[in-house]
Amino acid sequence: MAGKMRSLGSFMLWACVCASLAAAPRPPAGRGPELLRYDTPYYLVYTDLPPDGAAEAVARMARLGEVLRLRTRELGFSGKITARLPFFLYARHGDYLAATHAAPDSAGVFLGDRLVAAATDSRGSAAWHVVQHEAFHQFAAATTGTEFPAWLNEGLGEYFGEALFTGDGYTTGVVPAWRLARVKRSLKDNTLQPLAGFARLSQQQWNQQMTLARYDQAWSLVQFLLHGDAGKHRERVARYVKSLGDGRSHEQAWSDAFGDWADFTRAWNDYWERLPPEGTPGVYAETNVATVTSFLARAAAAGQQFDSFADFTGIATSGNLRCDPKDWLPPYLLKRALDEADKSGTTFCLAGSDKATTLTARLHDGTELVGRFTLLNGRPHTIAVTRSTSP
Repeated sequence: MAGKMRSLGSFMLWACVCASLAAAPRPPAGRGPELLRYDTPYYLVYTDLPPDGAAEAVARMARLGEVLRLRTRELGFSGKITARLPFFLYARHGDYLAATHAAPDSAGVFLGDRLVAAATDSRGSAAWHVVQHEAFHQFAAATTGTEFPAWLNEGLGEYFGEALFTGDGYTTGVVPAWRLARVKRSLKDNTLQPLAGFARLSQQQWNQQMTLARYDQAWSLVQFLLHGDAGKHRERVARYVKSLGDGRSHEQAWSDAFGDWADFTRAWNDYWERLPPEGTPGVYAETNVATVTSFLARAAAAGQQFDSFADFTGIATSGNLRCDPKDWLPPYLLKRALDEADKSGTTFCLAGSDKATTLTARLHDGTELVGRFTLLNGRPHTIAVTRSTSP
């Protein structure tokens, strides 16, 4: 599977990625692999991955920092990043363990002064869910001095862990069907911890018993608060964060922001019971459209035009899609987006000129998603997906 995905655009990979990333050797600390350093707006990425793996890590982390900044600011995180955050990504799991002394079955960890992870396959992929989760902890530590209760700290970590990379950003609010089924089952069987006690757990108490059920419960609370009832509860999260920052106790902050335990528990349960078994297919569809639009933008910036969407996909699958090396994206992202769209019955069409191409995706239920991009100085500038329902 990895070999097929790499074939999209592989003509430019080895010749151009090295030239597009200004990497400088970093002296190894004691015994271990030599790491190259790649600077992004929010992160210093140190890695010994091959060029394609390093390029993907740089692309992902460049966008992740911005998403964390914007989303946490909406929730009342007011601190500023004053220095780039260090991220170490090792090609070999053994080198990761030697550098961290982490649990043997782990794939990533935030150590207080740096984020460290290991690649998980021969292509150089990292366990991006883990990296994104731990990156939130790193970001929160750098932007706030407030000690959050474990449910919010770990719930937000899982929330960002589930986010999907589109090439020019991340889609948040993702509910995978398999995880939804597990949460629904836990709520139905009443196996989750009573909310009043769960919300009072400290990080130390959490760390003493890090169960799958706890991570699911924390994530389910954050997902509900940020997306339940059309997002009307987000302001309550910001109020809760502010109350904690003002020195109020966890109990006072909860009461001020969320009110009665019973009412909150009922609303939280109702949200998860109402979700359809497939989770959030609309979010996945938006992710696919944004991803395809990102590749279209790069091709347009490189002077490539297409007569139709079939023309675009034919050129892409033959490995002839153009892209400035500075804007390279891992080709498997496009393949995955197209495959998932095909499985869901989504159809695409193109309109516009080479400088203003519009991608329209029609979903099986008649909903239309429109992907647009703008170019600035010959490079992709903005990628946007809007939703409308055909009459």
